Amino acid sequence: FIRAAMRHPAVLAVVLAAALATGGCERVAPALAKLNPLRTFDSRCAELAPSSYQVRVADASVAEDRTQSFDSLARISTSTSPNHRTVGLTQARFGHRSSLAVNGIEDQRSGRVCARPSVTVELSLAPMTVYIASRYRDDPCRQPLIAAHEQRHVEVYRDYAREAAARLESELPRRLGTGLIHAPTMAAAQEQVDAALAATMAEFIADSGRILDERNAAIDTPEEYRHLTLACGDEPD
Repeated sequence: FIRAAMRHPAVLAVVLAAALATGGCERVAPALAKLNPLRTFDSRCAELAPSSYQVRVADASVAEDRTQSFDSLARISTSTSPNHRTVGLTQARFGHRSSLAVNGIEDQRSGRVCARPSVTVELSLAPMTVYIASRYRDDPCRQPLIAAHEQRHVEVYRDYAREAAARLESELPRRLGTGLIHAPTMAAAQEQVDAALAATMAEFIADSGRILDERNAAIDTPEEYRHLTLACGDEPD
């Protein structure tokens, strides 16, 4: 019967915050086109800068809170087991901010648009907080053990963010494409990319929540809980 346990939220609070920047468009052919009237719409489209996809990870500081009671941590935690008292908790919010620009050429006479997207995604873990129950904030045995356990959860989040950024940066070109976007208007071109980006990020965030849940659960083993009890002894109720 385990009276002390170290828990983290099994399901992350996820933020899907996409900040989309209005794209630019070229309504007038480049200077060279003015000198060469034989240049076609298609030839000018072929000279557009390649599509660009960048993913970075924002710096994530970790706050520590040692003021919460067992009851307060139980309300934050997703654990429902009556056999566990939540003594430590790591909480992070994995989300993203995305910016999108659509750069292209609009041929007003023919009503044709060609464009390429430029997408930047910033992954974030903020806010990230490590909680240690107030009862143990000055406990020379339990407090260091709980803090060390929670630090493993912090590293899970940080390692995953770096791994996910690399995976997403390779995935975005496949999902959104690297070829020319053809549409009747520049607004329609941007809407097309916007919809594909939103769908991709929604799927990515949902998958990330499941992966992080699994990796954090692998740390919260019965052996971890027994280690705390064996190292420091049982507590009086």
